[in-house]
Amino acid sequence: MGLAAGLLVVVAADWIGHSWVHPKVMSEASVSHAIMLMGAALACMWPTSLYAGGLTGLQRQVLLNVVNIVMYTVRFAGALLVLWLISPTIQAFFLWQAIAGLAHAAALAVCLWRNLGPAAGATAAFQWERLRSVWQFAAALWIVTVLYTVVNAADRVILSKMVSLEEFGYYSVAGLAAGAFARLFTAMFTALCPRFAQLAALNQTDELKLLYHRGSQVLAVILFSLVAVTAFFPKKY
Repeated sequence: MGLAAGLLVVVAADWIGHSWVHPKVMSEASVSHAIMLMGAALACMWPTSLYAGGLTGLQRQVLLNVVNIVMYTVRFAGALLVLWLISPTIQAFFLWQAIAGLAHAAALAVCLWRNLGPAAGATAAFQWERLRSVWQFAAALWIVTVLYTVVNAADRVILSKMVSLEEFGYYSVAGLAAGAFARLFTAMFTALCPRFAQLAALNQTDELKLLYHRGSQVLAVILFSLVAVTAFFPKKY
């Protein structure tokens, strides 16, 4: 799936660079090349969600966070060094993102495999019966994820056609800043959801209720306070 998504972006790069975005400083050829590298970076980073989900399911969030902290530092701090010392171009940036994304996926894959603890001499094999037992739930979750992705990206897709590339960049930065609040919820969800599933499977309803209410209260206190301050005093930021 990652290779297919990346290949789709690469194939459509010329059309996107020529007919969709509106660069003012960069040439269409440079934009198309950058989009191709974006597709390569997408393919390289795609597996990280699978391996991160496995570590989360094993409730190894601390290990996952350590790996993510190191690799995100390598990805973004390394990108600054590449732009500063090697080549201050968008192509260099996305090439580094592809390399760092591949390294990130490899690191998570090694951590997940070691924590699964396969028996000595065991050979990894795909088991179709596991998929068949949960395919309805997985399909419904996949549909929800696709719809969420489409709705979440609709504004950027539409604006990238309507405004210049520079204006779209400003909008993307503002959206990234606003999305910081959602990261708080994501972090809380990632930490608690595996424990919820475990308690539900063990039928420990009382402990599940207690953990749910405590998590909701902590999230409400942190998130609502930050959102309220930002909403009522936006000029301070």
